[in-house]
Amino acid sequence: MLQSSKHVSDAMRTLLTRRTTKAHTQSVWVLVDPALHSPLIGSGVRPPHAILPIPNLAEELSPRLIKLDMEQEERAVQRTIEIAAQEVSGDFDDEVHGRPRSICAWIEPISDELSVSARLLADAAKLRLPEGAERSLALRFWDPRITADLITLQSPATWSNHLERCGIAQWWYLDESMSLIPTVFEPIADPSEPVSLPWQPSRDQWQKLHQLGWRNRILHLSQGWACLETPTRASIDTYITQAVNAGLTHETDIVCFVHACLTISSQFDQHPAVQQSLKACKDTSEPGLLQAQSDVWRPALEASVARSVSNAQ
Repeated sequence: MLQSSKHVSDAMRTLLTRRTTKAHTQSVWVLVDPALHSPLIGSGVRPPHAILPIPNLAEELSPRLIKLDMEQEERAVQRTIEIAAQEVSGDFDDEVHGRPRSICAWIEPISDELSVSARLLADAAKLRLPEGAERSLALRFWDPRITADLITLQSPATWSNHLERCGIAQWWYLDESMSLIPTVFEPIADPSEPVSLPWQPSRDQWQKLHQLGWRNRILHLSQGWACLETPTRASIDTYITQAVNAGLTHETDIVCFVHACLTISSQFDQHPAVQQSLKACKDTSEPGLLQAQSDVWRPALEASVARSVSNAQ
């Protein structure tokens, strides 16, 4: 608790002192996503707000910007950081949503046009399919669990240009170490990377977006697994890449593959029985085939691992 309090104090100090040269307001906006849970409700924080009009999403589940004055509502700002720290610590974990994050970002606006920025942020969430079809999806880019990955995937300049178009000078999020991380560094925009919305990722970027979703799901699921080592984002990313390189494309099979890496052996896929199953998955593209055939390859694999341990002793 003392460590968490220190992080909250450090975050407040950051918001109070590290202002950019583009901002012309004392306000800070907080981006809240109530889709998974809403601990801010009932917390006493009732500031002006604007809904992000995401298509096909009910208003009560839509993200919103709330406006707080850094001088007159300092306690309310601190309360949002406290809730975010509780979320990072796992105080709101559940079996369905894992470790949800509702307090997503603290924003330094260029001006106080809250509703305009909310609409533009909703536009920035539109994601064009990589094949160039007319259909678009909504990308929850504000989710702090993927912010760092998304900035790397898009490029820092593209991220900054999108934010500037939305009237935003700075965007902070609380990472897993409870540090408040800025995502825009002046100069805010690179003219060589023009803003193009909806963002249309390349096929490689599209694949990596899928992998972000798989990783977050596996991080949640792995809390109930008897893992040989503590799973990390980096290790799970490595195993997901290993699974994709083995020819797997469906989430069920990806999860099954990574589960075996974490609970049996990181090289489990070298076993002949697993190799045969992986070949069948690649040849048929049948969803869930690796999982369905685990009753065949898992006993042979576990027996092989047991023999190896016995021989080593």
